[in-house]
Amino acid sequence: MIPLPSGTKIWLVAGITDMRNGFNGLAAKVQTALKDDPMSGH
Repeated sequence: MIPLPSGTKIWLVAGITDMRNGFNGLAAKVQTALKDDPMSGH
């Protein structure tokens, strides 16, 4: 189990993800789903 600090927010999105896209492709999907920058720290 990975310990997380108290107050850590975790978002889950159901759907199909092609992991061959790499980190940049996954970050783009996250940005689209959350309508926010995944690197913003929010």
